[in-house]
Amino acid sequence: MSIVDKALDLDLVDTNSPFGFGQYVLDRYTSALQTSLRLPSSGATAHAPVADGRESHGGPVLLRSRSTAGHGVVVDRVSNAVEQRLTLRLVAAGAERLETTYRLLKGLRRVEIEQRLAKLATTEKESVYFVFPFALVEPAVEVELAGAVGGPAAPHVPGSAAHLAVMRHWISLRDSASTVAWSSDGAALAHLGNIPLPFPPFPPTFEPSRPGTIVSWAMNNVWDTNFPLTQGGEAAFRYAVASAAPTADGRQLGRRTGAELTRPFVGVLGAARSPNRLGASGSFCVLDRDDVEVVLLGASQRGHAFVVYLHSTARETVEVSVALPDLDVERVLAGTFLERELIDVTRDGGARLRLDPGDYVALAVDLVAR
Repeated sequence: MSIVDKALDLDLVDTNSPFGFGQYVLDRYTSALQTSLRLPSSGATAHAPVADGRESHGGPVLLRSRSTAGHGVVVDRVSNAVEQRLTLRLVAAGAERLETTYRLLKGLRRVEIEQRLAKLATTEKESVYFVFPFALVEPAVEVELAGAVGGPAAPHVPGSAAHLAVMRHWISLRDSASTVAWSSDGAALAHLGNIPLPFPPFPPTFEPSRPGTIVSWAMNNVWDTNFPLTQGGEAAFRYAVASAAPTADGRQLGRRTGAELTRPFVGVLGAARSPNRLGASGSFCVLDRDDVEVVLLGASQRGHAFVVYLHSTARETVEVSVALPDLDVERVLAGTFLERELIDVTRDGGARLRLDPGDYVALAVDLVAR
């Protein structure tokens, strides 16, 4: 499968990868892979048995099998003025059924992929992955975290997992030819460049690693703590891919792609307080910076009219102006997400405040009483 960015005249998919784009992969492990087991630090891959010098109930440690989906048939196709959509039904080991849907919206440089899986439950140790090989060469990678942006080149907490990214909504990749954003809705664990064995020291399972490959770790039952012993039932995993020129900001592309996938616009009907003031269109809340986003509009827990939650993905400290053009604002207070430590940031009927990288703040808005 290829995804061609027509504006760049560029195929975004690594066609030399051992995996197809969005490929379902099922890995099964031997019973020797237990949480108390420690693999050697030899860097050996899991193509062959890897032992730690001790005998265990299952013998040497190894990746017992790897299966991919195949024998796909087209079960649905839609083409109209809004979108093109194609659904494949595939045969997948470990699953009763697997349907993959590709959706391309007209006029947008974005492809959406939905993987709908009916997983068969088993106590055998296994993992389900969906692999996305991109044709970027030694890309700069950034990962949206909870309240921050990380990546391989970003500072890490000593001892934290280097083989695994726990993401919020998106990963961006950028090289000299393109910028790509990949977003996931429902699967927060991802690997970059390889599929490591999910036990220390987490050796890669194929060589060479491919820096442009993103692997979504969708399901597993290898953690013998407070996780289910089996994985089964119907699940849907949704992904989106967007692209832009290499000069584009990967964070902004990732943020927009993640928001469009996970928080699409929803139409709401409401009564206008002053209908004569409202035009045919308008904006409820406007920011003057693209690297600060409105995450949520919510009810106040402290008696204010409502709350605007902001998150900064900027790389440095910035000042942002917030306008509420169709509202009669009395004052705006900025504080923590719990609406505590509030300070007045009112400016010109809206607000202006300073945000550090990764800041997540609440703006509590009071309206003029009528």
